[in-house]
Amino acid sequence: MSLDHLFVDVDALPTLVEVKRANDTRIRREVVGQMLDYAANGARYWTEQTLRDNFEHTWRSRGLEPEQAYEDLLPGRDPDIFWREVRQNLQRGNMRLLFVADHIPDELRAIVEFLSGALKTTSVAAIALPRFRSPGSLTMLSPRAYGAVSDTVVRRPAIRRGKEPDIFWSALEQHGGPEQLQVVRDLISTWESRGGAPWYTTTENGSATCTLRAPYADGNSYVWLAWIAVYPNHRIRTKVVFDFSTPAQEKLFRDEALRDELLARMSSVAGIPLTTGRRPSFPLERLLDEVTREEFRQTASWFREQVRSKNPPLDTVPSAMAEAAESSTPE
Repeated sequence: MSLDHLFVDVDALPTLVEVKRANDTRIRREVVGQMLDYAANGARYWTEQTLRDNFEHTWRSRGLEPEQAYEDLLPGRDPDIFWREVRQNLQRGNMRLLFVADHIPDELRAIVEFLSGALKTTSVAAIALPRFRSPGSLTMLSPRAYGAVSDTVVRRPAIRRGKEPDIFWSALEQHGGPEQLQVVRDLISTWESRGGAPWYTTTENGSATCTLRAPYADGNSYVWLAWIAVYPNHRIRTKVVFDFSTPAQEKLFRDEALRDELLARMSSVAGIPLTTGRRPSFPLERLLDEVTREEFRQTASWFREQVRSKNPPLDTVPSAMAEAAESSTPE
């Protein structure tokens, strides 16, 4: 099989990538058939040993022994179990399909968005990477994403909705420590005092989140600023996560000025550029710094006021609250 790229993340989830130029006529339809062929038949061709051999060869070619690569990337985990999980995800269709080009044609975008909504265990997205050159030597790529760009839509473990604050606080204390616990308690207290509402969810795999919901002017419909997440099986176990890809959030952020302002503010908090091309996040421990924490509070207050003055879009319903819960905890 001649796939352009195959990546695997620390959660053993494969990402299949096809890269084409916009002037390649295959990008409109043929590339979709190729990608679905890879996705449907990958488990037949990519055995555990094949995947493992390719991974180890890649690191040896970079001058690093595989044992060290495993220690750096999968500390404390058994490589045999990891590659078995990769193969199981391929067999079950738990994967990401990613189309990358300098421009995404309308035909491909329509197919990607259709598949993104129709498929339950496979995340499908397209990334446009137009290139801009300055009069000097500077080249810039400006990504734009279409479809299901979230990292976690591909797996949906059972979610226990809405009545799990004790589990969240216990998980946060265990994996974040007492300092992070106190910081989050203070932030949520401030959020509630300004009219926001926390929404707690947990999953059977041990993940837990507190979503910072903000009601619209009608008091019945909600969007959310971010969620504070505890992922016991991740390298970074406590995070602040944002999402622009779910329907309720997309409707709010049709206002591009609002979206760009929020991204700029939260990029300053995170200390790294955040974009809408994925679920951006940063480690919760950054909020241990009082200056950074105050900046987060100010941004949260600003966001709350922006939403307070708005009426929900006509196609937003009160069940957006449930959508926030389902979207925020599937890791």
